[in-house]
Amino acid sequence: MSNPSRQAQEHFERGNQLFDRDNFKGAIAEWRAALAIAPQFDNVRFNLGLAYAKDGQSELAIKEFNAVLQLDPSDQDARRELAEIFINEKRFEDAAEQLQLILENTPNDAETLAKLDTIQTDLHRIAEDHFARGNQLDEAGEHDSAIAEWEQATELAPAFIEAHYNLGIAYADQGRNDWAIEEFRRVLQLDPNDLDARRELADTYFAEGLVSDAVKQLNQVLLFAPDDAQAKAMMNEINRKSTPTTKEQTDAEEHFKRGNTFEEQGNRDQAIAEWLKALDWDPNHAGAHYNLGVAYADEDNTANAIAEIKQAIQLEPFDIEMRRELAEICWQADDVDEAINQLRQALNVAPGDSQAAHMLADIYLHQEKWDEAAAALEMGGLVEQDVDAWFRIGDAYEREEREEDAILAYRRARLAQPDHAQATRALQRLRVPLDEPLEEDEQV
Repeated sequence: MSNPSRQAQEHFERGNQLFDRDNFKGAIAEWRAALAIAPQFDNVRFNLGLAYAKDGQSELAIKEFNAVLQLDPSDQDARRELAEIFINEKRFEDAAEQLQLILENTPNDAETLAKLDTIQTDLHRIAEDHFARGNQLDEAGEHDSAIAEWEQATELAPAFIEAHYNLGIAYADQGRNDWAIEEFRRVLQLDPNDLDARRELADTYFAEGLVSDAVKQLNQVLLFAPDDAQAKAMMNEINRKSTPTTKEQTDAEEHFKRGNTFEEQGNRDQAIAEWLKALDWDPNHAGAHYNLGVAYADEDNTANAIAEIKQAIQLEPFDIEMRRELAEICWQADDVDEAINQLRQALNVAPGDSQAAHMLADIYLHQEKWDEAAAALEMGGLVEQDVDAWFRIGDAYEREEREEDAILAYRRARLAQPDHAQATRALQRLRVPLDEPLEEDEQV
């Protein structure tokens, strides 16, 4: 009988020769024959992996390199070849896993580090595609499909903050609060300064009845941003809801609701009577104070209207609608300073509130304070209802020979309403190209 090891060696050597001549199928046949004779033949499986990879048989190559690593997990060359196949197959997660294992043994391997960096960039690009698709699906109302896309994004790029945040919001909307909490906590692990995530986490904790955890998160927000209006409002809401409801508060709420019903039916006198009863039971019922104030204002009882709405604001200092209503009443009562004060307070709470900004601009326009009016409009952004105000400001600047300021005001009028005839003519008169874009520092 011939020696099996000798026969295996002959097949192995013939396989090497064929491989060197790029005859990969012939090499595979010889090396498989060698393995059939001597299953534990050193290097044959590694060589087979190379040949399968060269021959485009990736799955068989992967199988052979995995067999090599099963016998010897420390074989770095097999891991490198396996990672290369995964990269070519665009199986970036599998490739990254193999490269990470290589770095455990050789942490400073420059080539492996470079490949891993490239892979992670590719993974993040693919993750961004999933993230964008998730956003589109969410806007289309396909929330479950959106969640699946965002989950895929976080699997591909575990540090993808925006995807984790969107998942948190989506899980919370579906009542899956435990999952939402995990996502918001993941965001905060990646970026402890993400105040939006802290507020959402606080809100989710509170929905789960975890009041102390919610308060801790809000305190963290206020530590970073002491004037954060949303955190303050949430803290007030938590304190209000966490306080046991008394019989007096329950009775007050019933009278308040009855008053609202009478108001809807057009029975103002009975509505006022019910709201007053609500305040008899609970003097701190902000809604009753506010509704009374609005009713008194409608009846030209200005002094009482102002007093009631101020009391409501004292109880609910972050309520923008109350402040706008009080500003309107004060303005009509010629208490311009108080109107401006309330609108500025409203804009401090919600800097982009267009209604408050528009009202404040109107007051300044009435006072012919053009710079203040322009600043107020900028706070509210460009909306069509402000077009005439911007034109008036531009006209005033032009009359004061402040040509650059006039041009900017006219152009903002046209940004909000491109077909605004007066602003268009004004710019043409000043020889300004109508299609010239705003400079970056001119954007609202």
